Amino acid sequence: MLRSAQIASALHEPLPALRFGSPLVSGTSGPPPVLLLHGQPGRASVWRQVGDELATRGLHALAIDRPGYGRSQRPAVGFGGNADAIIEFLDHHGIERVTVVAHSWAGAVALALAAAAPDRVQSMVLLAPVGGRGSVNLLDRLLALPVVGWGALRGGLRMGAWLLDRDLTRRLLPAGFGDLEPMAAKRMAGAAQPLNARRSAAVEQQVLVNELAAVRTGLSGVLAPTLVMAGSHDLIVPTAASRALADEMPDARFDLVDAGHLLPSEVPGLIADAVERMQALDLVLPVAPVSDDVVDDELGDELVCASCS
Repeated sequence: MLRSAQIASALHEPLPALRFGSPLVSGTSGPPPVLLLHGQPGRASVWRQVGDELATRGLHALAIDRPGYGRSQRPAVGFGGNADAIIEFLDHHGIERVTVVAHSWAGAVALALAAAAPDRVQSMVLLAPVGGRGSVNLLDRLLALPVVGWGALRGGLRMGAWLLDRDLTRRLLPAGFGDLEPMAAKRMAGAAQPLNARRSAAVEQQVLVNELAAVRTGLSGVLAPTLVMAGSHDLIVPTAASRALADEMPDARFDLVDAGHLLPSEVPGLIADAVERMQALDLVLPVAPVSDDVVDDELGDELVCASCS
């Protein structure tokens, strides 16, 4: 009974997040906060370089730990479940609208969010996102198979994290992985090292195969201005699939950059540029007051819920 109560409580806890920059003063006008959604696997800290870039430009950004990852106590869920958790997060912290920046698997989360709650999404920047035709290939389907596929995925993530975390072995990896800046590489590796993160990635692999088609049926209704950015040598999500996604959306454009798949670590400055361009298209709205239980911790950049301790 105690275990069941703990699980039920975790399902209602707000998602933890890192804060970059300072929110605007209540009642003033300015761009909406930037919501940063990591991929599969991942955690909020992989956005450190992007968040710092945005903060230096006077923008306020929040990077969440999605369900199943980082400090989140929630189990991994599907695209719709992630969208629901984000809406709860925004409600809890009194945030009306956001510019969404999503990487890889979380691109479909952003699409699901924009379809379910269009009034909460001001604009989007989708980085090497799933969602377009060709996003899911035969390897994805094999990795989603119970037991054998899950084992291969979890083992591959463990080995990849080990290689990425070490300077000598990182050089053996292909472009976009082996040439990452050392600290950025260690942050990406750290996101895949916890056993729970690899388990969550296996759950999300099944979601990718089973639920992406449903997300795609709503693309024509996603009206938020969107920039789709892809790396020219992405080995995970084909560039053609990212371009196809932009073509299928009513108000989207496509940008190709000289990078691989890990865009948040490879081109943080270009991502910040893209956010600024998208926010320049937005109407400048008055900023709503933020809930009283949002406080900064001793590190100065972590968003915590004072009522959830």
